[in-house]
Amino acid sequence: MNRSLRTVLGAVAALVLAGTLTAPAHGQAKAIPGCDWGTNHDVYVECQGGAGRYTAVGRARNFFHGRIHLWGPNMDVWSDTRDWPSASGAGHNAGWVCAEGWRLNPNGSWSSVGLPCVQVT
Repeated sequence: MNRSLRTVLGAVAALVLAGTLTAPAHGQAKAIPGCDWGTNHDVYVECQGGAGRYTAVGRARNFFHGRIHLWGPNMDVWSDTRDWPSASGAGHNAGWVCAEGWRLNPNGSWSSVGLPCVQVT
């Protein structure tokens, strides 16, 4: 293998490795211009739009009986208690949009089952 080919392959490998090391981990908050989507355990959140106006939805991505709390800049929404809960809303301004899933346990207590967040810019 000649030296220039090794240099190019080494640079490509370094870029791939750098992308792998800097990519957000599963369920970790993401900072993307506009809006984005994310998951954490049993909950999914998606945002569309930007800081001027955005819409968002939080929903179960795996089965549970409970509620979703969806909040962000100028938005705070709770779903009804049900199987496969979901909540949607709209807001404005930059900040974080989060959806937390709450499972209703047989003894009447509540357990958090995921809290994904995405950034609105």
